[in-house]
Amino acid sequence: MAKAQTGSPIVRETTGPRRRALPRIPIFLPGYYTEAALIAREARGAGFRGRLLGGDGWNSASLHASDDNTLVGDFFLGGYDPAMSASASQRYFLRAWRQTYGSDPDGLGAIGYDAVRLAVDALRRVGAPTPEPLRDALENFWGVSGAFGELLADGQRNVRSAMAILEVRESGFQYRASLSP
Repeated sequence: MAKAQTGSPIVRETTGPRRRALPRIPIFLPGYYTEAALIAREARGAGFRGRLLGGDGWNSASLHASDDNTLVGDFFLGGYDPAMSASASQRYFLRAWRQTYGSDPDGLGAIGYDAVRLAVDALRRVGAPTPEPLRDALENFWGVSGAFGELLADGQRNVRSAMAILEVRESGFQYRASLSP
């Protein structure tokens, strides 16, 4: 799989004169929805017909505003999708978001919610907002529940949670499956 950005050699190589000799390999576009749409338009315009794959930076309704349906049928891993709301904490988040905003949350809304949950959990365990103990508490959490379900931290302070595989459709995203840590 190749990694691309607009105007990069990999986009030119997979879409330029040599494109007939290349297999229909997927290209990973790690940017946000605005970049993904530009790169997709450039690649498709040059004849690339392979799959484009992205990360959670694509998980925004704004992707459709700038994409001209060039990403329809492509996939990305999103950290959150309302279809993943199986646990009590996930259902609570989804219900509260819908009541407050009148729409489904996107991935950034879920990340923000869980970041606040982690901070509140750390403050409760420390008891006072002093820098070093608060930092230590934020580095060492386990089992805090939020929009992503149960949040776990590994030894390198990476948060581990389920991910959604989403397909880009003309009118939104279609949840396809979940990947658990």
